Amino acid sequence: MIPNISFLVAPYGRYWVLDTDYTTHTMIYSCMDILGIFHISYAWILSRERTLDEAVKNRLFAKAESFGIKTSNFLKEDQTGCQ
Repeated sequence: MIPNISFLVAPYGRYWVLDTDYTTHTMIYSCMDILGIFHISYAWILSRERTLDEAVKNRLFAKAESFGIKTSNFLKEDQTGCQ
């Protein structure tokens, strides 16, 4: 668990590293209940490179799904033009 960090659109909170190889990628997850009415969850796959090997991505998606995370909601960040 990585306590009290914030990603751009997510609030400060507790984040769990669900998978990492310590050199190329990390998968992070966070969730919270708001007043017992709403449940919000966030997940990220972070890579040191602009692209992630398809086999690694598929393995991470399968792991996310095993935790009940809907990977169909994941968005791919367009890094065209990033330096």
